[in-house]
Amino acid sequence: MSQGSFLKNSKSASFISDSGSNDEKGSFSMRIKKAQKEMPGVVLFILWCCVYAVFVYGSWVLSGYCKPKIGFASQSDEVTLDKAKFVHVLAAFIFGVCIIMDVSGMVFQVSAKKRQVNSLALFINMVSFVVYVSTVLDVFTPMYDTVGEPIAIQFFMQWMCTTPIMILVLASLGTSMEENLVPDWPLVINAICWDELMLVLGLTHNIIGSCLIGWAVFCCAASCFVIVYYRIWQIIDRNVKQAATTYEITSMRGLQIYTYLLWISFPTLHILHHLHVLDDTQFSICRTFVDVLSKAIYTVALMTGNFCILDTVATLRLQQMEA
Repeated sequence: MSQGSFLKNSKSASFISDSGSNDEKGSFSMRIKKAQKEMPGVVLFILWCCVYAVFVYGSWVLSGYCKPKIGFASQSDEVTLDKAKFVHVLAAFIFGVCIIMDVSGMVFQVSAKKRQVNSLALFINMVSFVVYVSTVLDVFTPMYDTVGEPIAIQFFMQWMCTTPIMILVLASLGTSMEENLVPDWPLVINAICWDELMLVLGLTHNIIGSCLIGWAVFCCAASCFVIVYYRIWQIIDRNVKQAATTYEITSMRGLQIYTYLLWISFPTLHILHHLHVLDDTQFSICRTFVDVLSKAIYTVALMTGNFCILDTVATLRLQQMEA
């Protein structure tokens, strides 16, 4: 074999090897993109697990700098946890049922768009399930505010991750026959930013306590809360104008009202707790009850609501034509 032919064959083999490697990389990236499109909630949950592990480790480190109030017996913490633990177990069980319902929706739903929305609801319930199970298993060490009162920082972390997805679900409804799942991203991102700021300020108020500065921070959080409500109204109003059927409009308005009523319960309970109208046990039980309702309603709404009707009909018609 001549030297020229050897070089030619070597280059050819190298080209085939490189192209095979590129095909493998391309197919892997295509699979990732397909998973992100068809199951965005599952991809988000995998990323969230990494963030959650860092958060748990950080809570262990910071707990060494948090001390209970002088005269505040650690036994009262144990009594509160014992009374609230059953409610937390029940909440984890309900979220587990919601997870099964969401997975069923992803597997058996005809509409590809509705499967995407179901995967987002799955993320909401899986995050809540993990946080409540971690609370029951005492994964988090006790945390205290500046005056030594106990605070449950893990629930703020949960809300910071789940409420943006709840807003995203609201923005995804009523978009029948539209190519994009979320038609108005700038409005949704604006709502999510205000929502995150509201939760950060709420957590700050919990850390500072019931002093003048703390209540001033709470008022700022309340202002953000009003803006979030207005942004949700804008999102729903936009979707109502684009909705294909009156059934979708009724379902969206109903979910909007439920969201408003349940979300307003959180700051109400927060105020009552800081005013010592509710003790720690009562506050924990009421907060858990509202938290479960505010998230489970999305799974129930997707199972029973009239969403993505035309997408489902169009998919069935295409399958009939191809059969």
